[in-house]
Amino acid sequence: MEHSALDASVLVLLALIFSIGAIFAYILQRFHLPTFLAFILTGILLGPNALNLVHVQEIQTMAQVGIIFLLFIVGLDLSVDKLRQLRYQAPLAGLMQLGLTALALTLALHFLGKFPWQLAFLVGSILSLSSTAIVLKSLEEHRETDSDHGRLILGVLIIQDLSIIPLMALVPSLTQPFTSETTTQLAWITFKALIFGAIAVTISLKVVPVFLDRLASTNKKEVFTLALVCIGLGMALLTHQMGLSYEAGAFVAGLALSRSLFCRQVIADSKAFRDVFITLFFVSMGLLFDVRFLLQNGWLVLGATTLLILLKAVCAYTAVRVLRFPHRTALWAGLSLFQVGEFSFVLLGRTLDTISQVPSWQELLGFWNPIIIDAIIISMFLTPLVLRLIHSLSSPYLKARLRRAKTTIESEEQATSPLDHVIIAGYGPIARNLATALEEQGISYVVVETNLKTVRKLKARGITCVYGDISRREILEFAGIEQSTILAITFPDIRTAESTAQLAKQINPKTYCMVRSRYRADIDRLHRIGVDSIIYEEFETSISFIFNIMNHLHYPVLETDRLITRVRQLENNLHRAPVTREHTIFGRFSLLEGTQIRWLLVATGSELAGKSLKEAKIRQKTGVNVIALVQGQEKVQVAADPDLILRAEDILVGAGTLSQLQALENLLSP
Repeated sequence: MEHSALDASVLVLLALIFSIGAIFAYILQRFHLPTFLAFILTGILLGPNALNLVHVQEIQTMAQVGIIFLLFIVGLDLSVDKLRQLRYQAPLAGLMQLGLTALALTLALHFLGKFPWQLAFLVGSILSLSSTAIVLKSLEEHRETDSDHGRLILGVLIIQDLSIIPLMALVPSLTQPFTSETTTQLAWITFKALIFGAIAVTISLKVVPVFLDRLASTNKKEVFTLALVCIGLGMALLTHQMGLSYEAGAFVAGLALSRSLFCRQVIADSKAFRDVFITLFFVSMGLLFDVRFLLQNGWLVLGATTLLILLKAVCAYTAVRVLRFPHRTALWAGLSLFQVGEFSFVLLGRTLDTISQVPSWQELLGFWNPIIIDAIIISMFLTPLVLRLIHSLSSPYLKARLRRAKTTIESEEQATSPLDHVIIAGYGPIARNLATALEEQGISYVVVETNLKTVRKLKARGITCVYGDISRREILEFAGIEQSTILAITFPDIRTAESTAQLAKQINPKTYCMVRSRYRADIDRLHRIGVDSIIYEEFETSISFIFNIMNHLHYPVLETDRLITRVRQLENNLHRAPVTREHTIFGRFSLLEGTQIRWLLVATGSELAGKSLKEAKIRQKTGVNVIALVQGQEKVQVAADPDLILRAEDILVGAGTLSQLQALENLLSP
C-alpha cells in the first residue's frame, strides 16, 4: 500500500505541474512569448516560496535527464557544416565575447561581491553564457536567422555551447582552494576529457552508424527511437564513469552524430523525450526563484540584475565592434546576448554541490545564490520583450537588409532543398515514375524516405533526399515544406499520410497536397483536413479497366472519353468542382471528333518541295494542321517550325478530316 501511495503522489505531482504549465503556456502564447517562461512561472507558483506544493528534490532527477537530452539535441544541431558557414568572424566574436564578459564579471564579483579571485573567475565564466533557446527562438520567429546580425549571433551562441564541456570538466577543480596539486588535477581532468572525446568520437563515427544502419533497415520506428535514448544515456554514463559530467557525454554524442545521415530523424525522435523532461528542468528553475527574497531585497536584486545585464550587453557590443562590424549589428548582438543561459543555471548548481569543502566559499555563495538565480530568471523574462521591441523599432531597416542577406547567402551556399520544389514522400514505384516525369520536365524535387538503402542510392545519383519520418515537423521543415509548391504523399499508409498532410497545411497552407487512398471511406476525412487532391486507387483502377476494354473493342476515342467522363461524375464527391452536363455530353476530346492523323510523303517534284512550312501555307490551302516532320532518309522527327524547309522524301504528320487530308495529299503529289 505504501508503494501505491508513493506512485499516486508522483502522478498527482506531474499532473499538477503539466496542468498549470499548460494554462500558463496558453496565456503566454497569446502574447507570442516563449513557452519555457510558462514553466518557470509554474515553478514559481508551485514552489516553496509561493504555494509550497512542489520541491526541487521531487523532480531533480527528471530535470537532470531533461538537461541530458537538451545537450544531446544541442550537439546534434552544432554540425561541422554550420561551423564552416560561419567563417572566422563569428567564432572569433564568440571567443572575444566570452573572454571580455568573464573578465568583467570576475572583476565585479571580486570587488563588489567580495568573491575570492578563483571563485569569482568560475562564477563569472558561468554567467558569461547566454540562452541559445531564447535567442534562436526569437530570431526564427522574426525570420532573422539569415540576416547579418542573426548569423553573427548564431556563431557566438555556438562558441558558447562548445565552451560548456570544458567548464563542466573544470568546475570540480576550480571550486577548491588553489594549491600545488591544483595544476596536476587540472591537467589530469583535461587529459581525461581529451581521451573521452577521442573515444566518444570514434564510437559515434565508427560504431554507432553501423548499429543505426541495422536498426533503420528494420523500419521499426519504436526500436530506432529506443536505440537513440540508449545512445544518449549510454554516452552520459560513460563520461560519468570517467569522472566527468553526464551532460558532457550527451553533448559530445550529439556533436559526433551531427553529420550522420540519421541526424534529422534523431532530432525528431528525441524531441518528445526532451520536451517532457526539459519542462521539469524549467519548472525546477522556477522552484528556486525566491519571491520573498525579491520582495525583501528588491533593490539588491534589481541592482545586481541591472549590472549583470549591462556588463553582458556592453561586452558583447564591444567584442563585435572590435571586429569592425557595423554599429547596428553590434547593438543587436549586445541586446540579444545580455541574458544568462539555462546552462549557467546547471553549472551554478554543480558549483554549489562541489564547494562543501570550503565553508567560507559555501557561506558566501549561499548568500549570493538567491540574488544570482533571481537575476538569471529576470534576465530570461526580459529577453523576448527587449528583442521584440528592438525588432519593431528597426523593422523597415531589417527587411531591406534581410533581402540583401538572403541574396548573398543564396549565391554563396547551396541550399539544402531548392525553392518552389515538389516534395515526394516515399519512393516506391509510384514515386519513381513521378520523379522521372519531373526530371524530364526540369522540375526540382526532394525525396523523403525511411528506407536507408534507397536514400543512399538516391544520394549517390545526386538526388536531394532526406532520411526520416515525413510526419515529423522537423523532417518536413528540413525538406523545405515552407518553400514547396506541391507535397505528393505516395506511400499507402493512410494514417501517416493524414497526419503529414495536416501538419504540412499548418506550416504552409499554400502547398498543394496530394494523397493516395485505397478506400472510399477515407476520402471525406482527407478533404476535411485540407488535402487538395486525392488519388483514389479503386476508382482509378476501374477507369483503367474501362479504357482498356473500350480500346480492345475498338470503340472511338470520343465515345470512350464520354463514358469515362460520365463515370467520373458518378464519383463527383472525389472532386472539388463537379463535372457539368456539358462536359458529360461533349467530353474532353469532342473537338477532335472526325479528326484523323496521317503520315504523308513529300513526293519528288511536288510543288511544296523547297518551300518552308510558312511559305507552303498548308493550313490556309487545305485546313490540315502539321504536327511534325520526319526528315528524309535520316528519319529524324522534328517539330513543325514555320521556317523549316520541305524536302523530297520528307514525311509530314498532319491532323485533319478525311477530305482535308486528301487535299494535302494532292498538293504533295508530283
